[in-house]
Amino acid sequence: MNDNWKEILDSYNKAWNLLNGPKGVTEWARDEENGRYHLWCAYHKAQLMKEKEPLLYARIFSLMASEAGIQHSDYTIFNKYIKESYKYYKIANETNEKPTDKEFERIEYLYNYNKHEIESTNKDYEEQVKNIIGYEKLDNFNFHDSKVIWYEHSEKNGRIKLDYNNMVVTFYFEEIIEIKINTEPYSDWVFDFYCYRPYHNKELVIFDIGLYKIMCKKILVEKIENIKIEN
Repeated sequence: MNDNWKEILDSYNKAWNLLNGPKGVTEWARDEENGRYHLWCAYHKAQLMKEKEPLLYARIFSLMASEAGIQHSDYTIFNKYIKESYKYYKIANETNEKPTDKEFERIEYLYNYNKHEIESTNKDYEEQVKNIIGYEKLDNFNFHDSKVIWYEHSEKNGRIKLDYNNMVVTFYFEEIIEIKINTEPYSDWVFDFYCYRPYHNKELVIFDIGLYKIMCKKILVEKIENIKIEN
């Protein structure tokens, strides 16, 4: 390892210790400002190096992916950091300086998981909507520009009503595993629609309209009504 890479390693180690905590320390506080400064130093210097140190390079990109957070989309994090990290972890795996098995399994899972998510959400609407039982009844319905007018759930099941030009469709969710809600009911309209099988369990299905993301065993078209919704 030449002097330039030793400097990069020093920056990476400082970043890791400030962001994740050094080993064997009982009292520690995360320092994002200085930790990210050292990480960005390592990241930029590593990119400029023509000859790479595969394992260190992979670890830098892996840490960049972890720290990207809400500042970047999942698509950007995958293409900018995870893909590059996985590429160099695989190269390092063929050298004398190998990653640990746990470390390699983690980046391999992240790569496969994010690749699956991106590929699944990029599929044609016709392919995604087929994951809903009774989708054939939705010919005149459009998720985009619809509005959530009712949502309820019990411990296991749930319902959501979407109004599209006074066509109200009730979707029923069986055996809900997870629900994520991010909405302001009075102003939010539906602009996204994704429906696909998650990477870790193909027996489940994810229904994602941006405002509501529901993972469950089955999704059914329960009822379709043509009514006037009073304001």
